[in-house]
Amino acid sequence: MCNVYSNCCINCFTDIAIKNYIESSEDGVCDFCGSQQIPIIKVEEIIEFIDECIGKKYEHSANHIPCEYAEGGYQMPTLLINEILESEETISENEQLLEIISKNSEYDTKDLSVKHPFLGPGDYFETWEKFCDYVKHKSRYSLFFQYRNKYYEFEDVNVKRVEDYDKEKEEIIDLFNKFEIFLLDNIYEIEPGNLIFRARINKTNKIFEHEDLTSPPIDKTINCRMNPIGISYFYGGEDESTCIAEVNPKINEIVVIAEFRTLKKLKVLNLVDFSPSKSIFEEDYNFLVDELLIPFLDEFSIDISKPISKDIDVLEYIPTQIFSEFIKNISGDQQIYGIRYKSAVKIDGISLVLFRDREISLSSDKWIEFVKSYDRKIENIEFITAYPTDRYPE
Repeated sequence: MCNVYSNCCINCFTDIAIKNYIESSEDGVCDFCGSQQIPIIKVEEIIEFIDECIGKKYEHSANHIPCEYAEGGYQMPTLLINEILESEETISENEQLLEIISKNSEYDTKDLSVKHPFLGPGDYFETWEKFCDYVKHKSRYSLFFQYRNKYYEFEDVNVKRVEDYDKEKEEIIDLFNKFEIFLLDNIYEIEPGNLIFRARINKTNKIFEHEDLTSPPIDKTINCRMNPIGISYFYGGEDESTCIAEVNPKINEIVVIAEFRTLKKLKVLNLVDFSPSKSIFEEDYNFLVDELLIPFLDEFSIDISKPISKDIDVLEYIPTQIFSEFIKNISGDQQIYGIRYKSAVKIDGISLVLFRDREISLSSDKWIEFVKSYDRKIENIEFITAYPTDRYPE
């Protein structure tokens, strides 16, 4: 270790978690940026801390990536520690400090890559993209049934790797347990007495009754982002303008607005502003949650916020429908009644789906009650759309 540069300070780093780690240190003079009377830390100590955090997310590439020297080495991209610190985690803009940390790290000269938690059959849970491909083209109906019953039938299992697959089964179960915990920690409570809006375009001057404005009858359902054909859900919004935007009216068309009032507290999954992934340098960082679960949910929320269209292949709806079913059937001491998510077509608009058919407002144990309906003639398009207008369904 070069003794000329023995202390660094909070100003040397851009990562907030590293700054917080140094914050409680004694004040002094920084050997890198020259800052005075500021919390400083020994370079050796910060390297030890950074190495420990790197190990939470990265590992030696040889642990899971095939290496064929005849083909040029590893068969997937790998990273060096300096590349991770400069571009992947971006901890500092001080080149001298980054060079010293990299060269004195226990990972110096090693090929690294992000951990690969599942050995084979479970890798469809690693990303939303892999999940979508799996449920579209390989298997869909038994996926969560297998998880809930905690048994899996893996094909082509080498006897020598039985312990590895047993370990993987536990990891998959652990992942879904964390899914459930995270989802239940991101609940938004719609209090009794709140209004929920729905809208329909009236092209025939029909008089719409309550029955026409609640969840559709089974024979009128279509494939949507969260329900398949034949299963009826209640789609609405938190305000009138969002609902109007969602039905994509044209100038001079009549839109019927329906108001419903909640009769009980409805706990819905909040995908509008759920917690982002944590830095690996934060104390409560968790690899499964922050690298798999949160990005997975983020991509799911993006997909359910896309406009529906008659031109979209029905396969495209399957992943969001299946995962919505998983959310609907989460076990535990509280029921998830639906999902709160960003509007498909109105910036800052908030939409809702409630997992119930027409009984939601027509049965004796209804969740919401019909308040009133009224017409709106569209004289101008006031809302700002989140997607180009040529992507709207007719």
